[in-house]
Amino acid sequence: MPIPDLAMISAALTALKAGGEATKTTIDLYKTLQENGKDDDLSELRAISAQLSEGLFKARAANLEVQNQLLELQATAQAQNEFDATKSKYFIYRTPFGNSIWKLKEGEDTTQFHEFICPNCLVSKRDFYALQLNQSQNVVVCDSCQQPFRLKTAERPPKQTYSGARRR
Repeated sequence: MPIPDLAMISAALTALKAGGEATKTTIDLYKTLQENGKDDDLSELRAISAQLSEGLFKARAANLEVQNQLLELQATAQAQNEFDATKSKYFIYRTPFGNSIWKLKEGEDTTQFHEFICPNCLVSKRDFYALQLNQSQNVVVCDSCQQPFRLKTAERPPKQTYSGARRR
């Protein structure tokens, strides 16, 4: 979601301010003309009023755009807060094999959150994809990018000793 252009918001607010001042000027001019009672000036007032109405319409359109962009900005901030809150439930875990993955902190609810999170997808997609355990290979694999992460070093088979015949 794109961040709203601050220059556009500033311009819209300036237009709103100008529209408010124009409205006040129109009202003041109208009162002055009514007090003086000059009918000739009413045609000029109507022309100015039409120009100001157009300006007010543009100011209202700019106000709507500013409101929409502020709503987008609020939604972006809310999504970022939720992302940060979920991310704070994890820590970077270094596996014995040397891989770094995100692991759920002790005491967090494992029914609502995945135990392991893919570090690649967290950075590139800004989303929390579970790593599924494959016990036979001692690895976890990302649901999304299919990247495997080794949890344990491969154990070597025990050394075999030679128990052959004695040498003479």
